[in-house]
Amino acid sequence: MANNYYDSEEFRIILKSFEESEKTGKNLFFGSGDLLDIADYYCLHGKVPEARAIVDRALETFPDSDEALLMKSRMALTYDHDPDKAEIIADMVNDKHDADYAYLKAEIMLSRGLEDEAEALLQKVYDEADDEEPEVIAEEITRIYADYNNVALAKKWFERTGNSDSASKKELKVRLLIADGNIEEGQKMLNELIDDDPYNSLYWNLLSSTQYLSDDIEDAITSSEYSLAINPNDEEAILNKANGLYKLGNYEDAIDYYKRFVRIRPDEESGEMMIGISLIALNRVQEGVEYLKKAEKKISIDSTHNDEIYQELVIALSKLNRFDEALAYIKRSESAECEHNEMKVLEGFVLMKKDDLEGGRECYQQALTDSGYSPVIYLKIGMALYENHLYSAAYMTTKSLLNICPDEMSEAYAYHALFCYFVRKDDEYMEYRKIAFEKDPKLAEMVLGEIRL
Repeated sequence: MANNYYDSEEFRIILKSFEESEKTGKNLFFGSGDLLDIADYYCLHGKVPEARAIVDRALETFPDSDEALLMKSRMALTYDHDPDKAEIIADMVNDKHDADYAYLKAEIMLSRGLEDEAEALLQKVYDEADDEEPEVIAEEITRIYADYNNVALAKKWFERTGNSDSASKKELKVRLLIADGNIEEGQKMLNELIDDDPYNSLYWNLLSSTQYLSDDIEDAITSSEYSLAINPNDEEAILNKANGLYKLGNYEDAIDYYKRFVRIRPDEESGEMMIGISLIALNRVQEGVEYLKKAEKKISIDSTHNDEIYQELVIALSKLNRFDEALAYIKRSESAECEHNEMKVLEGFVLMKKDDLEGGRECYQQALTDSGYSPVIYLKIGMALYENHLYSAAYMTTKSLLNICPDEMSEAYAYHALFCYFVRKDDEYMEYRKIAFEKDPKLAEMVLGEIRL
């Protein structure tokens, strides 16, 4: 965050005056713009409750401030995950022709899954722009779509951002490169950005993310630490470091960082989900279940971890032999945004754990039928059968999968080799082990690395 207003002496003086007035009780006057700058600064530094109070204070003093209303609305969308509340507040704005109002309305639409409506509104803003503004507006629209992980539309709008070579455009380009899997090119551009602005935590966070995706976990942790040196409460850096520690198997330290993330973003389900998963990895299954339950209660309209939360809950409860409770969570997942065919496979897994083999088979058949006989579902059924020690059935499942579509799922070779091992087909095991290491060495090492004939 170097070279911006929040690093300026002017802002530091205003911030110091505000914080001293809060401590001493002096009733100093601050303009709406100054209060909103302080609120935004607090959000960036993990002080969201204080930021909310400042925005409310701005609205008490300046009830007609569109900027304060827009910030309050955005907080409702970002931290409360409540597009209805956000829309009610946004619609109190006086100037509904303002581009910032349109951007926020579009984000509310995107949070509800109304992509076509959002695109129509954003296109209208672009079409009505002054001659000097279209490229600036196209960049802002690109950023909105990138934030909502709509890569196709982000790329479409990026093409309209012109030929400028600004840092903000380069940062957007990096995000699109990463989304397209061009990690190496993205890292090269990031390193150039960092050379020009080494105290920008956003760049370090992006670099950490690309290193994580490249499986350079220790480098990813180091990059997150550079970001944390700039801003110790940077939520993305904290989460990046936690994820890196988890990937290295350092679950205790990962939990400490996930807890730091939860303190800053108590609205987000991902922190408690990962605490739960880390505890289960430490064989503290009951504690893990409690955190997963907390995460499940925080699932909102824009949650992206629904599948992981429900699946981890069901598997953990099954480990505790709490099968009816596991089945109850499968039932609850039916009304959530989930991969329902995968949840049906899990239902079959739980039923078989309860010795209801016929019920389990029916679930597997339904999952296959409803998925159009998806190779992914075939493999998940094989893995579920294996976890229930039904090794011959698991073997036959992946055998059929590889006979029907040998080129669709490289990971199926490693699991089929594993199942071959457990049904004592040594020659076939060696054949598929070799193929597995050729196709996906990392997965093969994870699945088969400890097996020695």
